[in-house]
Amino acid sequence: MRQFIIASHGELASGIVSAAKMIIGDVTRVKSCNLSDYETVYDLYENVKSCIVANPEIEYVLMTDLLGGSVNNLLMQLCEYKNVFIVTGMNLGLLLELYLSSENEQTKIAALKAIESSKNNIRLFAYPISDYVEQSEQKEVNLW
Repeated sequence: MRQFIIASHGELASGIVSAAKMIIGDVTRVKSCNLSDYETVYDLYENVKSCIVANPEIEYVLMTDLLGGSVNNLLMQLCEYKNVFIVTGMNLGLLLELYLSSENEQTKIAALKAIESSKNNIRLFAYPISDYVEQSEQKEVNLW
């Protein structure tokens, strides 16, 4: 089974989880850890570590907000556990795709696919839209 821990500075983690719940409903396998809810980043780390240590049979996907940020840097230490995968640069689309991926698919493969999809969904649009999208995409991105 896969569990997700979303960890961030401020309250971004709970915001992303709230948005995911609005879109897909059931997010029982997701826990948010806002740095603002802890005294220090070390307290957040210990909370996440205790979940992982208590449940070695569960695969944990930790999603963090910022590569090189204090939350990500400390949680990277948890890669010493074979049941931990860390994805940084999280966004809502990335969480949804990974959460909804098949449990039969290896977590590493599912994460890599979700990351690639997330990269492809980061786009710039402006007027005129035809300068930013190909003709074949016009219907998908019918903004104007």
